Amino acid sequence: KYSYIVAKVIKNSYLKRDNTITLDKGSVDGVQPNMGVILPNGIVGITLNVTKHFCTVMTILNSKSSINVKFKKNYHFGSLMWNGKSYTQTQLWDIPIQADIKKGDTIVTGGHSIFFPEQIPVGVISEVTYANKTFERIDVKLFADFSALHTVYIVTNKYRDEQQNLETQTENE
Repeated sequence: KYSYIVAKVIKNSYLKRDNTITLDKGSVDGVQPNMGVILPNGIVGITLNVTKHFCTVMTILNSKSSINVKFKKNYHFGSLMWNGKSYTQTQLWDIPIQADIKKGDTIVTGGHSIFFPEQIPVGVISEVTYANKTFERIDVKLFADFSALHTVYIVTNKYRDEQQNLETQTENE
């Protein structure tokens, strides 16, 4: 179902509110908008704009990014969104209180998207804050080091268009 295009990072930002990277692969290499970008030890983001020989990527260190993730030890899932404070960690949202989570738990991709295969490593829970018997904040220390990105892998999902068309058709019924 998945194949990968190896790309080199030629421009990288990680200290802004809306970080992006530029890669040395484009449409002639099979890159399209809305493709996942990963490392062997983490996720990077999703392709945005594509030219013949280059593409830009909205990294997970971007205020507009929201990625489906889950706990490796169980199937509770939520959204990974960045609060803009540290390039080494991001936050986990929409986790039900009955999810038995602890500092040190591993977070992986959830598989509920067309962008990433399931079980790609993301990071570990570094802090859990409670308020009114709910999770106020869950911090995730990322496995990926965004200050040293070099070689990344663009995810090609062979069935992406078919899945998107089916889901759009179902939503419109």
